[in-house]
Order: sequence, then C-alpha cells, then structure tokens
Amino acid sequence: DDDDDDDVAASSGDEHSLESNVCHALVKRTDSGQLIVDIDKLTADMSLGQIKHVFPCSEIDSQKMYPTWLLLTDVHVIKLREVQTSANALYAHVVWRRALTSILKIAAKKKHPELLSFVFQEHGADAANGTEIKQRFLIPQYEQAKEVFKSSIEALRPPQEVEPSTTPATSATAEAATDEASRETSASTVTEESVAVDVKPAEPSIDDLLGL
Repeated sequence: DDDDDDDVAASSGDEHSLESNVCHALVKRTDSGQLIVDIDKLTADMSLGQIKHVFPCSEIDSQKMYPTWLLLTDVHVIKLREVQTSANALYAHVVWRRALTSILKIAAKKKHPELLSFVFQEHGADAANGTEIKQRFLIPQYEQAKEVFKSSIEALRPPQEVEPSTTPATSATAEAATDEASRETSASTVTEESVAVDVKPAEPSIDDLLGL
C-alpha cells in the first residue's frame, strides 16, 4: 500500500540529498531504489544526520494501521514505514519526502486531537495545477508535533514587509489600533470541531493552518 514510493527517486541530485538526510542510519538501497534505515540508529544520535525531529506514529489507510515515522528536517517531512522487526533491529523504508511548504492543510478533530490529517499539494507532468493528497496519522506526541510543524513552516515563510508610517501614532491612535486588532483576533477564533484551512489563495496565519 505504498502508493508514493516513486517520490523517492525524483532525480539523482534529490536522491543524494535524501540519503544525506538519513546517512547515519542508512542500511542499504534496494535494487528497486528503496532506502532502508535502522530506526534505533536514526533516533540514537540525530546530530549525525540532518533530522531534527522524529515522531513515531501509525498511518491510517483503508481502515488499517501501519507503523510509521515522520521525520522533519529544516525544509522537508519524510515518511518511513516499518519493513522488518526483530529482536536485534527495527528497519523501515523511506516512502516519500515532501517539502514542508507543500502542506496545504493540517486538520484535527477535538474528540481525537491525536489523529492529524495532512493534505499535501503535489505537482506532476500530468497535472498542471497539481493534485491534493490526504494522509492521516495517529501521533501520540500530537501536541509537540503541532508545535514543531508550526515553527518549521513559519521559519520558511518570507518576512512580511511593513510599510513605514508617515504619521506618528498618538497614544489614542495606538490604543484604538490595539482594540481593533483584539476584535479581529476574537472574530477569527476557530470554534469548529474540524480545523482545515486552505493556504491558497489567501495566506492564513500558522496558527490557523495548524488549528492552534
């Protein structure tokens, strides 16, 4: 049920970069091009590679659960799936790697906050406008995961340009602006049970994107 395996072999340059992400835990590359990694080595000392965070989880697909790991680098999220478990080693293969900026939505219901749904934008030669791919993960460390995704995506966004004011703001003007911002914030508070915010064409805040 690995429908995204082709993402691993996008180009030789991309393969090299992907291998460098998990170089300290890489076991082998199979004849079909799959990268096999040792989970214990991957998590033992992440400073040896480019992985910043590892989230053990279970992917929910067609009413089945698959042991999975989501890895975060500074710019990518990588999905691993278990391929072998023994008394001596736990192995997984790289299913795909996607840019953090390809995330369109992250949704979670209040009754099941640990079940996060991700919607990715994927571009291909046969889809000029790209296609959307939705995947769901049951993440025990969901609170930390949301915070990490929030800060990682925020770090990749260009800084907002602020036009200089031509008129010095008086104390009353500043207070009025603060009140107006407060009202806008209250009005935009999410109350729906399910949070799913598009990032295009409008640019939502990271808090809206993650449902925080």
